[in-house]
Amino acid sequence: MSVRKKTEYGFSLLELLAVLSIMGLLTTLAVTSYFGAARGMARRGAVKHLVNTITLARQRACMDNARVSVVLYNEVSGIVDADLGGSEMAVIPSYVLCKEVGKISFVSGGRLVDEFNALDTIFSTNNLSTDYKGGFRLYNLSNIEEGGFSFVKPWVVRSKGIIKGQSAYEPRTGPNGDDINAWCFEINTTFANQKGKWRVGDSYGVEAAPIQTLPKLFEFDKLKDDTEKIQVLTFLPDGRALKGDTIKITETSPPFKSTSITISEKGQVTYSNKW
Repeated sequence: MSVRKKTEYGFSLLELLAVLSIMGLLTTLAVTSYFGAARGMARRGAVKHLVNTITLARQRACMDNARVSVVLYNEVSGIVDADLGGSEMAVIPSYVLCKEVGKISFVSGGRLVDEFNALDTIFSTNNLSTDYKGGFRLYNLSNIEEGGFSFVKPWVVRSKGIIKGQSAYEPRTGPNGDDINAWCFEINTTFANQKGKWRVGDSYGVEAAPIQTLPKLFEFDKLKDDTEKIQVLTFLPDGRALKGDTIKITETSPPFKSTSITISEKGQVTYSNKW
């Protein structure tokens, strides 16, 4: 009587380990490639969106026959930054397109007077309440070192009695001896951390487009994480830039790559997606 030997098929332990190692390697490569691609898209998007805003500012300056600026600054997020030891708030690199409205002719406490612009035809004159909590940002487009912006109430008030009797700014009356019918903004002190600092002659503007931000882990090289500094790029009605400038965007984590956008005095924008 013959006995047939049973044959068993399968994988050895070494073969299984080899297959698992290959699968782990492929998974690692796939994940690395995914995050690398996502980081690359973030880099390209950061530059492209900012360039589009700069280009739009130049076009608006030409079409509206007015000075239009792009203001770069760091917004306080209200979230504690763990990388700073949990003691400081994280900042969000932001930028906004602003249209210049006029120039400040007098500063008195929390009021910013513009004698040469009919502000009552641009803004509301209805005073809602003295403790009104809302408002909008008035950007200082001249004092770029420390000007920043102030939160002002969404209406303007007459400046009667505010500038009267200031010898350095006389005369302040019309031909009939009446007070000049000037209007002014009121800084809304209900907003904490007011950053705006104003001087006579400072140009001011309001937002002409929504605020934009850089993706996470990117920053403006000139500003770093400083919430006091701003960078202003201004275009004139003929398309030229008030002055040439360079905006450098840098990663805040390895590999710390960076790229630059250059704006010439002629208003030409030059950039590269190479990091």
